[in-house]
Parts: sequence; C-alpha cells; structure tokens
Amino acid sequence: AQDAGAAMRVNYQLRSEPDLYSYNRRVPFMIEEFTAPIEPPYQMTLAFRGIDDATALFTNNLAGAALAEPVHVLILDLLTGDTWTSNDDFIDVDFVESVVTIDWAGAPFDAATARGHNMRVYYRTINGHTMTVQKAPEYYIEAAVAAAYPTQDAVAYRQYTLSDDPDAPAHLQLLFPASAAGQAIVVDYIVGDISSAGRFNVIERVNGEMHVINGETLSATLNVPRPDVDGAIGVMSVRGVSLTVRGWWHDSAGRVQMMGIDTFLTPEPLL
Repeated sequence: AQDAGAAMRVNYQLRSEPDLYSYNRRVPFMIEEFTAPIEPPYQMTLAFRGIDDATALFTNNLAGAALAEPVHVLILDLLTGDTWTSNDDFIDVDFVESVVTIDWAGAPFDAATARGHNMRVYYRTINGHTMTVQKAPEYYIEAAVAAAYPTQDAVAYRQYTLSDDPDAPAHLQLLFPASAAGQAIVVDYIVGDISSAGRFNVIERVNGEMHVINGETLSATLNVPRPDVDGAIGVMSVRGVSLTVRGWWHDSAGRVQMMGIDTFLTPEPLL
C-alpha cells in the first residue's frame, strides 16, 4: 500500500524470431476465450487447424530457466487464475485438428465445479496466425430458474436477477454478476396487467431492446414501465451480443497480414 502513486520504469524485451529473409519479427501466437466445457467430451475447438508442434509456445520460465518440457498450449482459468498446459496429464491436444480436451476427472476440479468458468487458451499455429477473440455469453438465465435445476452444472448460462429500479420504481432492472460489467445485452420481454381471474393480459411486447450493463451498479433498466394498476413485466430472454475479432499472421515473405471481421464470421470452415 505504501507504494500507491509511485512511478516505475519497466524494461523488457518481446520475443522475436527470424522470418524467411532473416529479419527478426515478433513471435505470432493465438489467444482465444471459451466457456469451460461441462458436457462430454469436454472439448474446445480452436479457430485454426494445425497447432505448431515443432515450435513451442515457450521453453523457459520468467526467470529464464529451461522447462523440463516445452509448452505448446497454455490454458488460463479466468475465474481462479490457475494455469494448465499441454504437458498436464488431464489435457489432451490434437495438434492437427486443433482440439483441446480436458479430462475433468483428472483436473483440479470436476465438470460440475467448472460451470461458470471461462478459459483463455494460448497457442501457436503452423501458419503463424495470431488472433484475439472476445465474445459475450450467448444467453443469460434468472438465478431463481438456475437454482431450480437438480444439479447446478445442468445450466451453463450466465445468471441475472430481477428487481425494481430504486431510481425509477415503475421500471424493472436486471442485475448481473461482476464479470458482466460493460457487456452489451439484448432483452425480450412482455408488459401487461393481471386480471382478477389471475390471467396475464399482454399490453405490449418488446423485442430486441439493447442495453449496456452498468459497470458500477451491474444493472440494466428496461425502457417500458409497468402499468399503474396490477402491472407486471415478464422477461422472455436476455442475450449477450458483443463480438470483437482481430487477426494477424505472417505471409511467406514475413509481412504481417490482417484478417477482417467479415472474412472471419462466415458459416464455412476457416480452412
């Protein structure tokens, strides 16, 4: 704490290697993020085929000491900070098809505990691709609904809760976990009132309403208020919508090429 506000100077060197013309280029590697697989066969399929098994991701630790075995794939658990590598017994890597399989029975925790964990995977490809992918969780589900499942690992969705907006009581707000801060979402819901017979009378349907989850309150307030008398709102679905893709690689001459998002987002296989 006594170092708060102090200025520091950090010296470091990025790893480089010669291209076909003996010019030193920065080492290209891949970064991808996945929701931890919780259903058999517990696999993560990487973006590009052909993990480079001849050139390791790294061969030394931060102190410069050589590792007993070179590391080709590194997995980071974004929730706990734990790291695993292709050298761990419970990690299996298909270098040709670029598929990483986790044997949760031999991992530090089981498949049920893996629910809600996100994995960041680092690796190198034969063709020297490098890409960063950040994708929103596709669906959210109410915490009360998730709790009703017999086993928590039966639901792999992000959770949210519903409550009145303290600043606008007529409006409903959605509350999210801290990991969802700043996330863009799309909400579908219905607005209506409840008759004396207990029937829900739909007044308005709202589809595709977009919000960004407030980073401080971790909430998003729906635009349409409840009716004044016996009004109610039913949320049908909440979906994450953001996706950012950036890709680079070296061509045969060692020049850096970049992949456009339209090129990447196609229904056909990448290769």
